[in-house]
Amino acid sequence: MITLKAPQPMTPIAQTGTSSWCPDCDGRLSERIAAFPAGHTRGNLLADQAAAAHGNGAHVHFVPRGDLFAVVVPVPPAG
Repeated sequence: MITLKAPQPMTPIAQTGTSSWCPDCDGRLSERIAAFPAGHTRGNLLADQAAAAHGNGAHVHFVPRGDLFAVVVPVPPAG
């Protein structure tokens, strides 16, 4: 029997919004708090669960360059 572990979250990275379709991030900085390989059978589900557990506007982006599901949190505007 093989036991699969969820991929470990990545170190947070500040980046510009990667998806023009995302109304929460478009044109603003977001912080990637975790990433799961799209090739993992349950990668999308694991990413959704991580976003829900984090709260604070966390949601999932599919990132074609890297073939992964990234859990991101929009960075509030300074000021």
